[in-house]
Amino acid sequence: MKLKKISALSLVTVFALSALGTPVHAAKLQKLPAKTSVSALYVNKQTITGSTAKGATIKLAKSNGKLVKQVKANKKGNFKLKLTKKIKAKKNQNFKVTITKKGYKTKVFLVKAQAFQFDINKVYHLKKEIKLKTAAKATVTVYQVSGKKQIKLASKKATKAGNATIKYTKNLKAGSKLVIKSTLKKQTLKKTVKIAKSNVPTLSGIAKEYFAGTINLKGKSLKNATIKISYQTASGKQNVNVKTDKQGKFTKQLKNVAAGTTLSARVANNLVGTSKTVTAKISAHTVVLHNHSNLTAVFKANPHMVELDLTQLDLKSDQGDKMVELVDAMHNLDNLATINFAGATVNFNNLLVLNDQLKSNTPLSIMGTFTSLNLENVQITNSNFTKDELEQELAKSSMFGYISNWNTVTVS
Repeated sequence: MKLKKISALSLVTVFALSALGTPVHAAKLQKLPAKTSVSALYVNKQTITGSTAKGATIKLAKSNGKLVKQVKANKKGNFKLKLTKKIKAKKNQNFKVTITKKGYKTKVFLVKAQAFQFDINKVYHLKKEIKLKTAAKATVTVYQVSGKKQIKLASKKATKAGNATIKYTKNLKAGSKLVIKSTLKKQTLKKTVKIAKSNVPTLSGIAKEYFAGTINLKGKSLKNATIKISYQTASGKQNVNVKTDKQGKFTKQLKNVAAGTTLSARVANNLVGTSKTVTAKISAHTVVLHNHSNLTAVFKANPHMVELDLTQLDLKSDQGDKMVELVDAMHNLDNLATINFAGATVNFNNLLVLNDQLKSNTPLSIMGTFTSLNLENVQITNSNFTKDELEQELAKSSMFGYISNWNTVTVS
């Protein structure tokens, strides 16, 4: 096979282009994945774990550069350095973890060997508890720093998984210091933490008032928080809990909630403390009048009723004056939609007075939502009109347009 000759001119041309600065680029190195991480080195486990690019080479070396262990990351980029020669925790003993892969920038981590794991979550002043991770079955003791003294607050053994939650009862202000010690087989690790101020969580979305019966409660607070809800039914006080989702939202259906009671909700059992209690009034959707006494008080207690049921009143006898009083008391019933006479026997004069009063009091605040004067299966007595004549008489009033189920009415 003959090799192609390169002319002197070609060589000169290449040299000249290089000399003139024609760029000759090396391949640009990529960064290792953002997830690249290395765990601490715990003497009781003799293991380092981490995550990086798949197939990368991970080297563990002493501070003097002497190689201790080398592994490769698996297909998912995870790796584990299990040491064969036991390393002891010594003061200022550092190790270097180097991660390399062709085409990628090298990344170096400095790792300090410690006897065992001892990681403490942030401590909040309203929560009065400390959550931490340490060695299995280690004894954890908490002290309050008071001047030069350390006052013991609580002590507890960690679980087999190394988890521990230590509660204390003393009220400590934000900024107070705690010394926390974890002891395992005569080895003690110690950390000092400063108590953080609790940011009291808020609870939004709870209305100021709901109608009795079934309530679909919705709200929002911290994510993964517990919402404690209290309400009343006919059988007494009910307490329920509901968890918020990752967006902090929650929904809960409450059944048979009693009118005239109060619903309360608050955020509890979260990392930073308990929210202020939010309350809501439970009003009656339908108010049934049994007599004409205390009308003003009844309507004031149920200002947002949707239906006023008059079927239990004595409507057979002439109650004209009472009907005038009834309409006068109905001012400011903002949500009233229906006045119900269904199935009742009604003295003609009562109906006529009610019709005239509603007409003469227009515009009442109720007229914005009022849609029905329900006369379903009503028997009108003592009328001087036939049904057709009565219809013509009532039709002269704008209120006739609000009468529903007129076809079921009988007139005598």
